[in-house]
Amino acid sequence: MDENLIDQILAEFEESQQAFLELLAQTDEASLYHKGDAADWSAAMVLVHIAEAREFFAGEIEKILAEPPETVGRTLDDPHRLQTIASYGQASVEEIRRRLVRSHQIMAGTVRKVTATHLKLQPVHVSYGPLTMTEFLQRFVVGHDRAHVQQVKTLLEGE
Repeated sequence: MDENLIDQILAEFEESQQAFLELLAQTDEASLYHKGDAADWSAAMVLVHIAEAREFFAGEIEKILAEPPETVGRTLDDPHRLQTIASYGQASVEEIRRRLVRSHQIMAGTVRKVTATHLKLQPVHVSYGPLTMTEFLQRFVVGHDRAHVQQVKTLLEGE
């Protein structure tokens, strides 16, 4: 059962990765970097955020697996998070693609290390409080990607 859960998480994670790469490949640069009237971020900024967040949360998962810290995660106003988005929001299409591929490899490799024993852990997120490891993976691996796939589609449709 637990192996099936990890396989399911990895399959859903792969689906979102493919969606991001397809959106990136099919979008012209003007649309990619355009911020709509109501948008704080361009599609490029969202994609850079995804790559950075995946690496961050892979690191958090590694910490949980090694020795669960008192708390995990970060808040939306985390300076490193905001700086990365600001710094790389105008990155080239190839750089964004490279970051997405790298972050996908890192996260998938990390998720593959999760065992049935790990799924019983209950990390405490700084904003969301205690979560089961399953909830943590669903929220920060699958759900986060899925939400941003939709956000990128919406941003590009509004172009």
